[in-house]
Amino acid sequence: MEYQDLLQSFLEKNYEFCFFNENIKHQGKVLLRHDIDFDVDKAYKMAKIEHSIGIKSTYFFMLRSQSYNLLLKENIEKLKSIYNLGHQISLHFDPTIYDENYINRLKNELIILEKISSFKPDCISFHRPTPYFLQYDKPIGNIRHTYQSIYTKTIKYISDSQGSFRYDHPLNCRDFEVGNSIHLLIHPIWWINENNTTLSKNPAETVNKYLEDRLISDKKHAATNCKPYQDYLNEISKWELS
Repeated sequence: MEYQDLLQSFLEKNYEFCFFNENIKHQGKVLLRHDIDFDVDKAYKMAKIEHSIGIKSTYFFMLRSQSYNLLLKENIEKLKSIYNLGHQISLHFDPTIYDENYINRLKNELIILEKISSFKPDCISFHRPTPYFLQYDKPIGNIRHTYQSIYTKTIKYISDSQGSFRYDHPLNCRDFEVGNSIHLLIHPIWWINENNTTLSKNPAETVNKYLEDRLISDKKHAATNCKPYQDYLNEISKWELS
């Protein structure tokens, strides 16, 4: 199924897309959320698709990630573009990389994100949360998080984590059938591909393709900033063509 078709199915059922800081009623609402684990560009492409059909969602970005640097100029520009498309920006936070002072670290990350995005986050999502955080049903450091029961138990929670829908397919579950509110987590990595916007049939291959593309990008970056490496790549290219 195309991503846009998935969203259109909700619109055809008269669902309204909303943010986490809005009044979440038991019926007719979709909390659409994106945890950005891999790629800012894929998030930006997804944001444009959503904007084109008039819906809004919340994008949660990491400040400490091995996959992307949110502080790069081009990523900050995409971040602001996503916000200008009518979406909200917030923090995808990994408390396990810190010691017991993770709450202070959380506050620091929130300050940095607000400075680069010009948007004050009011709800965070945890990156690969431990059972402790999944069961912690109160705000963390005075800020709400997406795993509180109001978002995961009071309303239906559905996620495409690991590349497939968990806790029912959104269009096949009874909650969708009767119009109950749904909290839907979508990861752009599984949907935004080179030639289409469909849910990946093979998550492992999807990640591998992403890593191969990233290696090419890293090589181009290294060649741009290091002439010996640029000369090396040129020699390799000549040898391969001979």
